[in-house]
Amino acid sequence: MRGERGFHYNPMEAKYDKVIVSSEWEKRLLNEHFGHPDQNLIVTGLARYDNLYKSDVVEDQIFFMPTWRKAIRKRELFICSDYYLKTKEILEDKNLLKKLREKKIKVKFYLHIKLHKFIDLFQELENDVIEIVEAGDEDVQTLLKKSKLLITDYSSISFDFIYMEKPVLFYQYDYKDYIESYRVQGYEEYKNDRFGYIAYNSKTLIDKIIYYLDNDFKAEEEYIKKSNKYFKFRDNNNCQRIYNEIIEPSKKDCK
Repeated sequence: MRGERGFHYNPMEAKYDKVIVSSEWEKRLLNEHFGHPDQNLIVTGLARYDNLYKSDVVEDQIFFMPTWRKAIRKRELFICSDYYLKTKEILEDKNLLKKLREKKIKVKFYLHIKLHKFIDLFQELENDVIEIVEAGDEDVQTLLKKSKLLITDYSSISFDFIYMEKPVLFYQYDYKDYIESYRVQGYEEYKNDRFGYIAYNSKTLIDKIIYYLDNDFKAEEEYIKKSNKYFKFRDNNNCQRIYNEIIEPSKKDCK
């Protein structure tokens, strides 16, 4: 979904023969929007999903992990940015903190590694229900497996979470600027079939978090159905399918 050059196929620079994808939808996206040859795209599912299938390692926590912004690399810009102020607004909201304490649920906030040098600004917000996780202290996949709800913005970790059929919230207060800044291709189609609630301001996000807190973090059926188009397989055989795709052509070459 992102507009970075690294996603576009360049036959002069490509040092790979095949690209692993999770669905026919993703295959079409990479072919039509990013120029990858159709024959190079293999629908097997991602290897890391094997560890997520029917994961039952769940704790009383919410995982909050937004992605980064390329325009805010300096501290003076970060402190004044919507990214920092809008995130801080959520972590400090009195109604949310009260509900978290009432339900005995903790929010684990993980700042993207590309912005990790600013983590001290968030550490000031820590309390009994808000925990700021430093990079290296816990791995992201474990946090995903343990959490009952994911809050993100545009991060691809949302796919990992909905793969487990758990609810995802998207906090997209800067939607228009983000799409224009990154020149994202194919996002409007993707947005229409988004598998989670999209909040464009702090009030609607907090209202929806509280909704999930009051409803045992159950993902709505409409979002599970929407997510099905992004996964051809929901099982723990992704590694096996990838292996088969690698080994079968090798066997033919040996004949």
